[in-house]
Amino acid sequence: MLEHVQPEVRIVTVREFLQSDMRTGEIDLGRTRRLLAAIVNESMQRGVYRVMIDARGNPTGLSTPDIFELVADAESLGFTPRHRVAILRVRPEALQRAKYIGALAGSKGLSVRAFDDYEAALAFLNETPGPPPATRKA
Repeated sequence: MLEHVQPEVRIVTVREFLQSDMRTGEIDLGRTRRLLAAIVNESMQRGVYRVMIDARGNPTGLSTPDIFELVADAESLGFTPRHRVAILRVRPEALQRAKYIGALAGSKGLSVRAFDDYEAALAFLNETPGPPPATRKA
């Protein structure tokens, strides 16, 4: 009998990669991008393609243009269609922003979803994805 093994999940807090300028308090997208790329690269080297970004309790926030820029650069950061990314938030206004990220990433062929529940996020990461939309048969 074959036993189903759950894939490894990398849990990353926003504080691990979100960087701000100490003088102004504004988000430093260059440093943020480099740290996020390093996290993705290190995870891929270990064969980990499922990432939970835990943004609960994050005191700073990315602006909508910042979010758009990071998602637009997702491929250059190392994210591939093989990745599954769950963004975990709890505040309703932040959850809405995270859902926007997921929709934007989905338009680039990436599997990203937003959650306000840890168990639901983990279930999504442990799902076996189907083939990409372009290869599905009707």
